[in-house]
Amino acid sequence: MLPGNFALLGEEQVRRLSLLKQIRSRGSRPSLGTVFLAALFLAIVALGQEPFTVDRIEVVGNRNVPTQEILAVVPFRAGDTVDAAAVRAAAQAIQELGYFVRVEPQLNVEEGQVVVAFTVVEYPLIEEITLLGVPRFEPQGRGLIAYFLSWLSAPPVTQRRVLDILKENDIAPGKVLNTVKLEQALQEVLKEYQERDLATVQVAQVLPGSELVIEIQELPVLGHRLEGLVTVPEEVARELISVPTGEVGRLSQIQASHRRLASSVYFSRVELDWQLEPEGVWLIWNLTERMLLPQPQPVSRLELVGCQAISPERVLPLVGDLPPGPVDNFQVLQALAEVNDYYRREGFFMLDFQPLGLEDGVLRVQVLEGEIAEIVVHGNTVTQERVIQRVLGLAPGDVLTQAKFLAARQALMSLGYFSDVVLTPEWEEAGVVLTVEVNELDKLGRIGGSVGLSPEGGLVGNLEYAQKNIFGTAQDVSLTYSQGLGGAATATWNLGYTAHAFPVYDRVEVNLYRRQEAQQEEASKVTWGGEVGLSYPLAHYLDLEVGLSHEQSQLLPEGEWLPPRTALTL
Repeated sequence: MLPGNFALLGEEQVRRLSLLKQIRSRGSRPSLGTVFLAALFLAIVALGQEPFTVDRIEVVGNRNVPTQEILAVVPFRAGDTVDAAAVRAAAQAIQELGYFVRVEPQLNVEEGQVVVAFTVVEYPLIEEITLLGVPRFEPQGRGLIAYFLSWLSAPPVTQRRVLDILKENDIAPGKVLNTVKLEQALQEVLKEYQERDLATVQVAQVLPGSELVIEIQELPVLGHRLEGLVTVPEEVARELISVPTGEVGRLSQIQASHRRLASSVYFSRVELDWQLEPEGVWLIWNLTERMLLPQPQPVSRLELVGCQAISPERVLPLVGDLPPGPVDNFQVLQALAEVNDYYRREGFFMLDFQPLGLEDGVLRVQVLEGEIAEIVVHGNTVTQERVIQRVLGLAPGDVLTQAKFLAARQALMSLGYFSDVVLTPEWEEAGVVLTVEVNELDKLGRIGGSVGLSPEGGLVGNLEYAQKNIFGTAQDVSLTYSQGLGGAATATWNLGYTAHAFPVYDRVEVNLYRRQEAQQEEASKVTWGGEVGLSYPLAHYLDLEVGLSHEQSQLLPEGEWLPPRTALTL
């Protein structure tokens, strides 16, 4: 996977611009709001060493931003006892709203009353937005065919799309410029470029004013610089890189090149950096060569140790021959290339090799297949850790493969408790440490329904209730209840229970229900029943599901009981 620092090249550039500090007006120097704020903080400290009671709070200088919106972020009110630190925090909170070039807090005494005043300088009201470096989409000719042909040749990101993103973030004519929302909007613009497979894109400059000017640059790749090579020839590494020069860097090509380098036998670590120049960007590949033989020495053969997930009988024939005489590290790695490729094809993406020493011309090499040493869970504020580890389906001692990795993430996502799950495996001294980062959904329950009064049946209505992940134990319950609907005067209900973290089964379901079906004329059939379902894992994405159901029915108004029904399903 491509390192985040380059995948978000444009976003990092936005951060470098530091919209709160480096956005500059045309013809003026950068804002000194931070300097003013710091000086006034010192004045407040001098005046308010001891806590004091606030009699009034004022906001001065706001023309377009409502005072109520500004005061909403001030953590104290008139009548509260505060100190200088609280006033500083309030000024910072106002600054972080994003509407103001600077915020100056003042502490005054007027007619015996202590007044805390915040003097603000707003960013201008946007009248026009000018985009530089972003092409327009202008259909050539008239008619549907001409429009379709123009659409096929349209640029990946157009001015209309950028303006739509800005508008979605309240950056539009008639709005006060907000640097916080502008930074978020620009990050979404750069994400749009990445979704269009363009990676080397940056926000070159932002000029605020009544005319907001934003320049976006699509940077061509000037070339590739390889660092960290010791014995591996540069041309061998370059053959694994498929990003052409002279063109805007494609995210898919950069990711594919990174993946080939990282999965090759030659490198144990690959990091991507970049260097910006006026003409474009240089991609800098920092390569850590896998070192099995630090100095050239005579080696007659290689001996592999630790092949467990794949039998040695299948691996040893893949070890290549070594040339006579002293060999270097590159030649040793070449001899292991087919072993590495075979393991990778089988899904062992954490494969590594470590030297165990050279003795009597035999170089012993430890094959590390990717055994998990520890699983660390982060982000679970509600869901119990044991639940996540149970559903994950992995445990220390398991060898991590691509299939297990994908199945583990899908199993957690299928619970419906998380908006995202990120699994990050890393090699540590003891083995692979798998970090599980979950982002829990805020709302996992729902309740709703309706009620009314019918002249024929009296009170009618329905109720629906559901709650997932009760007490963080991966247990879900649901209840549906209806009264007097469908011409029936009696109640119909269904009570469901599902558990996802039983010791043996992937899923356990229990349903109890009462149903009523209309028959001829005023007759009806009432059915009481229950269902139990078990899901037993056989393999990845393959479960054996067993279900048992039993129900009893009665005909109304006669009161006649029908024979019970019991069914077993597989």
